[in-house]
Amino acid sequence: MPTAGELGAKLLRKVPDVSLSDADALQYINDALVMVAGAVKLPALETSDTVPTAVGLAFASLPSDYQQGLYACNDVAAKLPVTILGNKKLLLAEYPAFPNNAGQVQHVCAVPPFLFYQPIPAAAADMELFYYGLPPIKATGDQITEIPPHLALVLVHGAAYLIYDDIEDGIEGPKVNTEAQYGHYARMLEQLDAWARREGRSHRKPPIVGVKW
Repeated sequence: MPTAGELGAKLLRKVPDVSLSDADALQYINDALVMVAGAVKLPALETSDTVPTAVGLAFASLPSDYQQGLYACNDVAAKLPVTILGNKKLLLAEYPAFPNNAGQVQHVCAVPPFLFYQPIPAAAADMELFYYGLPPIKATGDQITEIPPHLALVLVHGAAYLIYDDIEDGIEGPKVNTEAQYGHYARMLEQLDAWARREGRSHRKPPIVGVKW
């Protein structure tokens, strides 16, 4: 697997007309990794954490490493799955009296940085969340383990896109370099997404029996 530093070196060769240090290149590779992780549900970033509900409130803070894709939620004490709704509008439609509903949590929705839930339990209840987290910041010698080696260049293309997007920001007319680099990035991102869909959670057992997978 390539290291972040190796990809940074490839980035410097890809944008020879731009003055960047090794540290700059590494930062852009890390920025591209976060961007990719926000666009593709990478199996290596599947994680879980527990969030307690707040007495009298219909929301709690999501874990600090939450990136996207809440895909399962369990009521820890009740040992029961909780239904996930795609957005707050659906939660409000399900509970017209929001937030004035009391009882065991039945539905949740993630609206970063908050987890909204209904009904509101009388005492704090732990919700176990399964989601896609933020990738760790890579040092020069750290391997890129979140992306298969044959698709790792998506980070180089993504970083080049970010670089030229910064450079050409505010110019009149077409952003020639930005658009060219985005085209390379988008094509590889599509391949990565297809890989992730094959290798992701659909091939694994659900967290507990009864969770819609």
